[in-house]
Amino acid sequence: QVNFIRGRLESAGDGWMFIDDLGLVIPVPDQAVHVAARRAGIPVELAVRPEAIAISPCADGAAPLASPRGVVTRVVYTGASTTYQILLDGGQTLQVVDLDRPGSRRWSEGDAVAVVLAPETLYVVPATE
Repeated sequence: QVNFIRGRLESAGDGWMFIDDLGLVIPVPDQAVHVAARRAGIPVELAVRPEAIAISPCADGAAPLASPRGVVTRVVYTGASTTYQILLDGGQTLQVVDLDRPGSRRWSEGDAVAVVLAPETLYVVPATE
């Protein structure tokens, strides 16, 4: 499974900046952009695998820079991992798979969170209609 976030690209020196419809800006390395998506301003989709997304607290509405905010809407514990469904502030839903390591934080339905997207785990493709 892969999560897709719609937006556009803008050139930024040695790489690109992905900008979604709400103005979220995420730096994307040049090698993470499909050749057909390498035109500034065209509709693209940012692809990110569920296990490549980290979840962090979002206290008092604050979130780390370039991290979409949302609310945990579903939690499924599967033994070796926990799958979280997160409804982003913009209305999009992401699936996040967290490997259950000793001491890792457990999230509950209704928790306000930020999702952290590491640039090296992203891939940008042209948007599909």
